[in-house]
Amino acid sequence: MQTTLMKWILLGLSALLLSACGGSGGSSSSGSSEAGISTAASASHFSSEADMTSNAPDASREPAEEAGQAKSFYRSDNMYIEQQLGLASLQVVELVSCDLASARPLRDLMLAALNLLVPAAHAHAAHIPSGPAGVIDVQKPDFGIWHLGLLGATDQDYCGVRIRLSPVTQAPASEDEADLRGKSVLVGPCYYPDTANSPRSAADSSFPHACIEAAYAGPPISRVVSLERVLRFSRSSKHAELLFEILYDRWLDDIDMTQLATSEVEQRQLAQNVLDSISVYSINQ
Repeated sequence: MQTTLMKWILLGLSALLLSACGGSGGSSSSGSSEAGISTAASASHFSSEADMTSNAPDASREPAEEAGQAKSFYRSDNMYIEQQLGLASLQVVELVSCDLASARPLRDLMLAALNLLVPAAHAHAAHIPSGPAGVIDVQKPDFGIWHLGLLGATDQDYCGVRIRLSPVTQAPASEDEADLRGKSVLVGPCYYPDTANSPRSAADSSFPHACIEAAYAGPPISRVVSLERVLRFSRSSKHAELLFEILYDRWLDDIDMTQLATSEVEQRQLAQNVLDSISVYSINQ
């Protein structure tokens, strides 16, 4: 009796919460209230405050057309890294309305409870909105722009955007996608352990070092990136541009490099670091 009562209570609450599923953005579709937000990403690393102020993403540069190159940088503990390979499969899932930005944790908790009681709810919870996506190759020259595509939006205020790392599953359309087939992240760093926790200094091949390749091939992971200002869509303002910044020198922070190639725990931390390295650089509307 108590189980049945709880089931109906959860179902009633879910009707209110799930009604918001279509109100937080999603893929672009036809409709009089649809708006569009063009999404793009730029990758770089900053070795000093001067780099952050003297450089900016360059919309005239198309990274896919430029040759890749090895990148040298320091982790947050000053370990010197020479990265030969760095790919991430990024998807912009949905815009998050200002109302849902605060209600989302409760909604996610409710969906988890419903999955235990109502099998049909699992199908709804498992539905993940589709959105613009692309493979980011951080070995390309810094500050170029990857144009990801158009994300749909309805007439409301948005305070965040949900992004996701997910494995490439479709037939590869490029060499990068082929390398990421079944993976979300793929890196190939050479690391110099003796440089960690020391003043920053360049290392050369005479320093003790090791070169590895590691990937994250686990389930998709996502997070909501906050917007610095409210993104407002209305009949008079139905288009915007959103540029993400990816700081790839944070990808290897707090990782046991000796275990990264084989440890699923370290690989999961790698993916989380990649996700956390992404922020909104600019909003144009």
